[in-house]
Amino acid sequence: MFGGHENWQRKYAARHPEVKILSGTEDFAENVVSNKTRLVLLNSHHMSHKVFYKIRRLQQRLRFRIEYVK
Repeated sequence: MFGGHENWQRKYAARHPEVKILSGTEDFAENVVSNKTRLVLLNSHHMSHKVFYKIRRLQQRLRFRIEYVK
């Protein structure tokens, strides 16, 4: 999962410890997702355009599914 405010991320992580949560404002290594990634969750309420478009480019190349959460 990418994005969401830090407080929201903490609450989400407490309920879903199996989900890896990454910042929506800091750059990330492209190998965080791979062709084996089936689903990426996005909370765009606290996400930079740069991160959002990087995820979209990776999705087009690797074909993983994106779902938006609030």
